[in-house]
Formats: sequence, structure tokens, C-alpha cells
Amino acid sequence: MRVALLYCDTRAVQRGGVTDHFPDQDPEAVVPAVDTLRRLGLEVEPIGVTFANLEALPRDLGGCDFAFNLCDGTGVDGTVGAGAPALLQQIGIPFAGCSADPYLLSSDKAKVRRVLLAAGIPVPEGWVFGSEDRLEGLTPPWPVIVKPREGYGSLGIDHRSVVRHPAKLAPAICRARRAGDGDVL
Repeated sequence: MRVALLYCDTRAVQRGGVTDHFPDQDPEAVVPAVDTLRRLGLEVEPIGVTFANLEALPRDLGGCDFAFNLCDGTGVDGTVGAGAPALLQQIGIPFAGCSADPYLLSSDKAKVRRVLLAAGIPVPEGWVFGSEDRLEGLTPPWPVIVKPREGYGSLGIDHRSVVRHPAKLAPAICRARRAGDGDVL
């Protein structure tokens, strides 16, 4: 069986400094996955996906029976995000991972909260902060977790994201805003 292993090739993406915690998806990062699939007897074609080569992906996938889609990102951060599963759906190649619609929904944490609440699923209290929002009078149950509203995985989240004291809230919001380039949850 011939399978494609798609990953975001981020080598040409310029964003912030070398310590900006941008996902390390490049040819070297996927070697363990490629090796494992080959040990299982699969013929594996690793393909680094960028916006520049997304259009050529149908040609590159010719003869593939299945795709392992490891592409992630927001689409605005220089990575293809939902573009990979959308294209796989369009050309009809079966793939691992979610389709484009849930992918797009899940990249907005505030929207996911609203959908879960509407479905009757309990979620913790939450607030969305824009750049001009004020914190005066906010008395959440401590501790709180501060994270970028949009994004994927744990981008923008570290040990400082767990805030136990009101004086640490504003700095945590600023860090999360810089990490996610937008609103903060």
C-alpha cells in the first residue's frame, strides 16, 4: 500500500524569533513517523506542504492509496491549516485526521465553547479579551488558564499560562496575545 505522509514544511516560514515555539514540522521532524510506517510494510511518500505547493498536491499524491495528514496551523500563520484536509476531501483520497469543517471550528476556542454549551455540554467559565478590554472588576475563580483564542495544539501555552493571582493576569494575556496574534481566552 502506498501512503503519503503530509506535514507542514515550515522551513521558509518567518515568524518572530527562533524561540517563538513555532511547530517544528520539517523533513527531519517526520523521520520517526516515516520509519515506523515503513517498518509496518507501507510504501511511504513524505510530502512537505506549503501554500506554494498546495496546488500541486493532487499530482504529487497520484498513486497514493491513503494520506496521513499531519498538517496543522491556522492558515494565517504561514502553514496550510485546513487547506490540506479540504484538498484531500476534494480529490477523494482517504486520510487520517478530521475533515476541514471540524478543523476550522476547533481552531477557534471561543467558538468551540459556544458550540459545546449549545449542545448542553458543561464547560468552564470563560471570557474573551480583545486588545482594548479592561480587567478591572474581573473576579474569576482562581486559578485560570490564559491562552490564545485561535490556534491549534498548545501554541502560546506554557507554565505561565496558569494564573493564580490577579496581578499576573494582564502579563499572561499580553503573552498569549503575542503568541496568537489576536484575542485571548
